[in-house]
Amino acid sequence: MSARDAAIVAAALAIVSMATRSPRPVRRPGTASSDPRRRGRPTTGSIAGLGSILGHLRRRSARRRTVSATDAAEWADAIARRLRSGETLRSSLADAPVAPSVELATRPLRLAIERGRSDRDAIDVAIEHLGPSGQISLRMLLVSLGVVAEVGGPATLATDRVAAALRLRAADEEDRAAQSAQARLSARVLTAVPVGMLLLLVVADRRVVAAIASPLGATCIAVGVTLNLLGAWWMHRLVRGDAQ
Repeated sequence: MSARDAAIVAAALAIVSMATRSPRPVRRPGTASSDPRRRGRPTTGSIAGLGSILGHLRRRSARRRTVSATDAAEWADAIARRLRSGETLRSSLADAPVAPSVELATRPLRLAIERGRSDRDAIDVAIEHLGPSGQISLRMLLVSLGVVAEVGGPATLATDRVAAALRLRAADEEDRAAQSAQARLSARVLTAVPVGMLLLLVVADRRVVAAIASPLGATCIAVGVTLNLLGAWWMHRLVRGDAQ
């Protein structure tokens, strides 16, 4: 095998590995990779600047992220624990610990409570802030809490039942994610392989470069890239199973 053939094979393997590689997990502060000793002890200013940038990016991603059933169930459990300890529904809604996505979605609820609105009015403000669609798990919890705030009754029992339903919903979401893993991998491969083959042809054959440089070749490449991106978007939508 010549050096040129070896380079082509190495490039093909690199493209396939990049297409099939799973996303890296988000590392949280305090893990071994975030230890300053492994980076040559950066200065305090650089750590603060990096922390502010990461915090800004985390807040932006949280704004775009839908509240998952797991986060909503954890918030329901936190409210139920505070209710069992003797706190009122009002204080539980205001002070129960929440995930970042839930904190952003329920910020109008806490603001309404701080401004002296009743429990039912504050919950209605939060539901209205969610909009007509989306945030189904959080809406389910808020609607049940609104009924308890207006009609009365054991708030702990209602919150526990909603939390159980949300945990079942979260289990279903995880099962769908596991079942669609192969489909996600196939979508990545089908998206990356045409690009990889084009790069290999450009490296291996000079005539391909001349064909691409022509008006007809450039038009074909533009149409192919557009269709490839459209197919990638469509496969991603099918795998996610968007209901909206």
